[in-house]
Amino acid sequence: MQALEEQIEEKLSRVLQEIELGEISCMESAVRMALYRTAVGSALWSLEEMEACQEREKESCLKRFLVRKIFSHPECTPERAERYLWDTSSQVRRMAVEYRYERLKSGWPGLDRMLLDKSRGVREYVVYILEKHGGPDIREYYLGHLEDPRPENAILGLAEYSRSGNVLPLVKCLQRPERSVLKCTLLALGSQEDFSDEELFWGYLLEERIELSRAAFLSIRKKRFHFGAERIYGAYRKAEYAHQKKYLLKLLLAESSWERLPFLLRLYRRDMPELEGDQILSGIQIRFMYAQVSQVLHRDILSALEECRGELPAGVEEGILYDLRFLAHRPG
Repeated sequence: MQALEEQIEEKLSRVLQEIELGEISCMESAVRMALYRTAVGSALWSLEEMEACQEREKESCLKRFLVRKIFSHPECTPERAERYLWDTSSQVRRMAVEYRYERLKSGWPGLDRMLLDKSRGVREYVVYILEKHGGPDIREYYLGHLEDPRPENAILGLAEYSRSGNVLPLVKCLQRPERSVLKCTLLALGSQEDFSDEELFWGYLLEERIELSRAAFLSIRKKRFHFGAERIYGAYRKAEYAHQKKYLLKLLLAESSWERLPFLLRLYRRDMPELEGDQILSGIQIRFMYAQVSQVLHRDILSALEECRGELPAGVEEGILYDLRFLAHRPG
């Protein structure tokens, strides 16, 4: 095996000596990685050649491999590595921040600009450096950038750094027309401990713009807001878009098992799409047995069973009726 590996490495070394660096970028990614490993492992490339290949490389994992080797090269310096702070790969940018900090053991001029990086990992590492070695008030920095032409990263950074006291400036961002700003703001509000306006999320959940509906759904789940099975069912019945039905069904399934049951029964049909049918049927069959059921709910469940008779798989209706016999009943 060792002899075979040596033969492969020798052949790759010959290939590297016969081709131009620019030709490598046209090869398959697995071939490029093999050539990179050989070139670096056999010290065939100078630091400049590694930098040139990294600049041409498009795949993030290969860019990371080359950057790791560049940073370990004895001729590499923090100043030389500065270019990678603005690389297209977020993981390379994070590596560059880490490398520069490990070498300098402090922050540096302009580091605060990276608080607005697209990557959460980069933003959080920059926060760590600035808080450890002194820097701007990070919350105020983010607040000061909420009115930028592209405030998305400031919105997300603010919510990551500060979990309360930001509702009013964030809600103000919902006046912006850009979808990306609205989406980021909805996600940010979902992380704020003092945000309680569940109706705001409900309105965006029913949006025809899927990215806003999804952001509202994720924040509703994060905040653990509940709208009640009846309301969710009514909205599901009126929903015009597939994404609305998808998120409303997920919220309905998160309601109390017995409260949601009559509505799930009314939704279930044998001929419905398989994934949707399986989700509803699973919600029907998972029931909490230490609950109390009102007389009104008990009658509604029986009514729903009557409405969907012939639709449910064998044994499901019988199981529900059996369980109902042992539930405690509360007035109403």
